[in-house]
Amino acid sequence: MSLQVITANRLHDGVSVWFAGSGNWAERVGDATGYDEADVEAALVTAQPPDVAAHVVDVRAVPAIREGALLVPVEYREQIRATGPSVRADLPAGTWGAPENLPPLPSESSSSPYAGIYRYDDYDREFLRQRAKEFGEQVDRRMAGELSEDEFKPLRLMNGLYLQLHA
Repeated sequence: MSLQVITANRLHDGVSVWFAGSGNWAERVGDATGYDEADVEAALVTAQPPDVAAHVVDVRAVPAIREGALLVPVEYREQIRATGPSVRADLPAGTWGAPENLPPLPSESSSSPYAGIYRYDDYDREFLRQRAKEFGEQVDRRMAGELSEDEFKPLRLMNGLYLQLHA
């Protein structure tokens, strides 16, 4: 009998989350509940958000194994989602989505004008913070039903948020 965990992405920040049962989502796969084949379908129904207020998307079951007391996804893609981005070895595994846990970017912590990929000055940083806040408010309005998909579409497209159609 195969073991599975239920995963999704939190909509407001894209962080991978894992279903811990009773409608609760956890950021660590170790806090997830494992389901056998007989129980996973009922758990998926429970995990599906009843409305857009749940703020999770792409809810699905993925194969897992138990290593001691921990659940570990079988597929490499899911292992990466569970531990965080593989390109940032300095980020603590499983907590990379929490802004307070992220180390400062080189461009923010360095006095060098050449730190990081982009050369942001204080004006650029403040502009990006304000733009991200504005888009977050637009997402909240869409999630609350204040904007239709047709009204939201140009806002999400100009912010690089595209839908994968016919996947």
